[in-house]
Amino acid sequence: MNDTYSQYASCFADDGVALIPDALNEQEMALLETCYESHFNADKQLAERMYGDGKDEIYFLTDNTIRRGERYQRLMAETRLADIARDLFGGHETYYYLEQMWQKTGGARRTAWHQDTSYIPFYGPGLLILWIPLDKLEAENVLEVVRKSHKGTLFNASMYDPEDFTAPLYDEKDLPRLPDIESEREKWDIHSTSMKRGDVLALHPGCLHGGAPTKPDQVRCSYTFRFFSDEAYFRPLPGKRDLGKNKFSNQRQHTDDRVVMKGFERLNPGDPLCKSDEWECVRNAINF
Repeated sequence: MNDTYSQYASCFADDGVALIPDALNEQEMALLETCYESHFNADKQLAERMYGDGKDEIYFLTDNTIRRGERYQRLMAETRLADIARDLFGGHETYYYLEQMWQKTGGARRTAWHQDTSYIPFYGPGLLILWIPLDKLEAENVLEVVRKSHKGTLFNASMYDPEDFTAPLYDEKDLPRLPDIESEREKWDIHSTSMKRGDVLALHPGCLHGGAPTKPDQVRCSYTFRFFSDEAYFRPLPGKRDLGKNKFSNQRQHTDDRVVMKGFERLNPGDPLCKSDEWECVRNAINF
């Protein structure tokens, strides 16, 4: 395993989060920035708003089709993103899932605490998000993560209602309601630290996490890459409860288009995700 990243593998496995300082060099960061600008800025009209009350400017653009283009090929070949993922997975076979680009403008509120595994039908130790801000961030403006929460309860999905961040997307008989972490932060072991350009925050999508707010004059741009290993498995999610005309749901949830990607229809509960040929293996397994 690459010595640069292997020292973080046990921390990632145990805590579900690890900060990797200087993970990417300036050449790699410049490529990420170029890809971000060429895609997000060109396709911002396709980006989704995090809240529907018109008070915030929090956009995210999801893309699971980039492997068909030059941008994806360059990112996998000219950066160490996939190498970092494989090392954090302990050398296991590593697959690319999707990317997301985020833009949070000045004075935007924090993003609700949530677990991504309540939106995507995955479970297992072989799940990873690499969160990469394009500029230096103070601790009060980063993505925050509750340590070890990937090993605990799977909570209901947040509906992103700005009046109640714990408002559930599913029936509470299926998954318990999210705790109000922000009002009782002292009860939770929260990873929150400043980051400089080139640092990478690795987190398990089963961890409770949420983006901190931005300063009035700040625009926070971040890139996330999602990978899974041969130790990731399919788990169907419950059906969405009747939301009526709730205007606060973000676009994805309001249309019930909750990261429903191709490939799941060929899997049975408990099947490894790599059984489907929808996702590409970006790094073969290594026996150390």
